[in-house]
Parts: sequence; structure tokens; C-alpha cells
Amino acid sequence: MTQTRIVLRGGVLERCQHLMEITQIASLSELVNVMFSRYGKHLELTWEVQPHEVTVSSPEPAETARINYPDGD
Repeated sequence: MTQTRIVLRGGVLERCQHLMEITQIASLSELVNVMFSRYGKHLELTWEVQPHEVTVSSPEPAETARINYPDGD
């Protein structure tokens, strides 16, 4: 098995430790493996935002309710 060393920023390490507690994953290596196996393809497919044409329609004019008061106001 190949070994690779990674460096995690403090905030990322805290999140990793939190995820390990929630998921009962025993090590950072296992957590990284799970994340890549489950979410790697999604990251690959969604990394770059693909331009697409957006059609924006004007909202329909809102109907204004008119209230007639008995005293003529």
C-alpha cells in the first residue's frame, strides 16, 4: 500500500475530527478514503461551473386590491 502524507489546516482538521466522531470512522486515512470514494465523482463533475443560458421572465404584474370604505376615503 502506498503511503502519502497530507497537511490539513486547523479548521479542516477540526471538521475531520467531528466527522470521525459522527461516523465512527477510526482514522483520518479512512475518512479521506470514504470521502473520495463517495464524493470524488461529484467533485469532479461539479468543480467547474458550466455556462448555460438562463431565461429570465418578467414577473406578472401584481393585482392591486382596492378597498372601498363606507365614508368615501
